[in-house]
Order: sequence, then C-alpha cells, then structure tokens
Amino acid sequence: MTMATDAPFAFRIGDRLRLRKRHPCGGWTWRVSRIGADIGLLCESCGRRVMLERTQLERDMKAVLERGVEAPATSTETAAASADRLRIPEIGTVLKPCRLLQVRIACYLTSTAEMASGRLSESDLVRVVAVPTSESRQVSLEPVESDRFERTFIPGGIRSQESYQGFAILIDLPVLAREFAEVDGQPAASE
Repeated sequence: MTMATDAPFAFRIGDRLRLRKRHPCGGWTWRVSRIGADIGLLCESCGRRVMLERTQLERDMKAVLERGVEAPATSTETAAASADRLRIPEIGTVLKPCRLLQVRIACYLTSTAEMASGRLSESDLVRVVAVPTSESRQVSLEPVESDRFERTFIPGGIRSQESYQGFAILIDLPVLAREFAEVDGQPAASE
C-alpha cells in the first residue's frame, strides 16, 4: 500500500498570500519576496520581512490572493523577458509605486553618503533623476513632493549638517520594473 503525498506548493515571487494568523501590525496579507528552502515574505501592511520554512508556510497559508509572474521555461525566454521588463525609464519620467515599498535613501554629504530607509506608498509620485551606468543597476529617484518626504524620512541630524547636499531614493532596476508604474500627464519639472 502506498501513501499519497501532496506535492509541495509552487510558490512564485510576487504571490500575495493570506495566512491563518494576523501579523502583530494588524495585516493579513503577505507578498512572497524570496524562494528557496525558506520562503521570504513581506508584510503588505508594515513592510516587515520574515523568513518561514516552506513546510511551515504551506501549513499556515489560508489563501492565495494573487499569483506572481511565472518564470519563463527557457533561458532564451528568460533573457528576452528580462530585457523587456528591465526597460530603463528616461530622466524626468514620473512613476508611482504599485504598493507600499520599503526603500533605501542615500543622504549626500560633501564627502560621503549615509544610508537611511523610508517608505513609498501608492499615492507617492517619484521622478527619475539618474539612470544606471554600466557598473550599476540602480535608478535614482526623487519624490515629486520632496520637502514633505525629506522632513519625514531624512534624520534631522543629517539635515542639520552644513555638509548636507540632498538625498535620492535608490531602487534596483528589477524592483523598479516590477513595482512601479509610469504616470501619464504628470509634470516632469521639480517643485
């Protein structure tokens, strides 16, 4: 007699899941951000990242709310899809995040840069200010409402230094392609 076993669930990057228990922040939904023996999850309410064993997540998962993009089958398809998805936007293009995102912020001082973190919500508009060079795969963005963003996320100790030159939001090109949408009809000039 053979025992029937269920095949493991095929998680995809970008899957939106509802788990059986609520996160301490009050959120129910999670997005898959990493796949391996352990599955990386991002809370859609607070942006917290956690790692769960695949078997534990399969037990704790209540529903799949949205499926992520399925990986192409061949390397030729992968290269073509990557090139298409990783289209580099022009400088001045106005974008908006598709969901709440944790972002890295470079605070530029005269001789160095310090890193901070912040959040962009679906209502925050950002403008492309620098595109990747051959060595980098990061796009520099600035918020359309930069004063409000600066007051909220740039530490006062950094802003008050004489050597403070400004800031930029740094986004990796694959994240930009996956998590941002172009906004039509928005002004490209700074406020």
